Amino acid sequence: MSSTTIQPAWVRISHWVNALAVMLMVTSGWQIYNASPIFAGWRFPAAMTLGGWLGGALQWHFAVMWMLVANFAVYVALNLASGRFQRKLLPVSAGSLASDLFDALRGKLKHDDLACYNAVQKLAYLVVIADNRARHRVGTRDLEVRAISLAAHADGRLRQRARRAFRCGERAGRVLRRACGDGCARAALACRDDPGALIMSLRNKSGKLGAFALSHAETIIKDARGELKNPARRLLGKRILTLGGIAMLSGCDLSNDKSVNSMLRKMSSFNDDVQALLFNPTTLAPTYPESMITRPFPFNAFYDIDDVPEVDAASYRLQVGGLANGKRVWTLDELRALPQESQITRHICIEGWSAIGRWDGVRFAEFLRRACADLTAKYVSLHCADNYWTSIDMPTALHPQTQLTLAYDGETLPPKYGFPIKLRIPTKLGYKNPKHIVAISVTNDYLGGYWENQGYNWFGGS
Repeated sequence: MSSTTIQPAWVRISHWVNALAVMLMVTSGWQIYNASPIFAGWRFPAAMTLGGWLGGALQWHFAVMWMLVANFAVYVALNLASGRFQRKLLPVSAGSLASDLFDALRGKLKHDDLACYNAVQKLAYLVVIADNRARHRVGTRDLEVRAISLAAHADGRLRQRARRAFRCGERAGRVLRRACGDGCARAALACRDDPGALIMSLRNKSGKLGAFALSHAETIIKDARGELKNPARRLLGKRILTLGGIAMLSGCDLSNDKSVNSMLRKMSSFNDDVQALLFNPTTLAPTYPESMITRPFPFNAFYDIDDVPEVDAASYRLQVGGLANGKRVWTLDELRALPQESQITRHICIEGWSAIGRWDGVRFAEFLRRACADLTAKYVSLHCADNYWTSIDMPTALHPQTQLTLAYDGETLPPKYGFPIKLRIPTKLGYKNPKHIVAISVTNDYLGGYWENQGYNWFGGS
């Protein structure tokens, strides 16, 4: 018995690629679903999910999104180039569609010639193609915010793990709080590879630190830094894959964490590049009237509200480093003396919730100019009193709504919202808005960030 090829090889391959991509989207989507406390009553079995946690699942989701985009582009291009689009999918008349739809509803739609599409199939293909073209013409906020809000609202277990890591480092935190005027010391804990700089900074505070802290500084810092680094290593190394579902479906061995990690990192970097390309530094985020302010504004951090760092206003000093040739140390009074602006904008969290608040402070671009920062540099990194850190691109730093915030809703910025200062960036997701800032550095070196190094997109917004 001879076999007949109904569809060309490229059509069959594109359909199989789509089938694989859908299964990857579904399994990573199940993991994103598992991360949401809104649906806490039921969980998909871990062996059926992909990603291991919210950040890993989102990395898979975005990577497979580009797989679908590329496959769609190739499919449409080959259809047009070969003339198959016109031969197979056109024309579609209202009469033939009504007739075939009526037959389909009665279960009598004929499929005598498998090489020919009926009117219902033609319309379905045309709608899918048109829908994909519309969806692919999206801005950067759609690339990230919409996918995240559709995908998940929170990863509670990740938060618990982060809290444990934070608490394991509290011995170092207590030492650093005693050296409250030294923002560079806190920054060293969060971002430097050599703890020696922090130890030296602590020793310079010998008048405030006890003998025990000095003698155990190296051990304390080593333990704390180990705990701060471990989440990224564990989550991206050991937890990035849950292979049961994909191995069962494809028969592929994806157990090589290093190569898969590398692929996901590259795709995430590609997402960052696309978002940066589409970013318009003059497009403003929406603003709102005072009547729409969310009261009370939600507290959110990778630790409980009881662990909010205590920063002394009198001894606080903001350190400015890197490619900046102006004033290096700023007090709160000096920051408050700069021209102040107010904005009422929406804070959008990666967990899926949003809230509107009024933020008052200094336009960040103005601050960078007064600090004589190199505005042609690539990045601005920010380090915080709670051992958090992140970095942003210079165009975002210079955006007219990016603000060094000193007050909330007309009052001094409360500790739970980031006292003494936070960076408000309404064009980015919440994790790109650091609180309790103690050090700012202008640099051409990519430094990542606390959550970004664990799998979240670095660009993080529009």
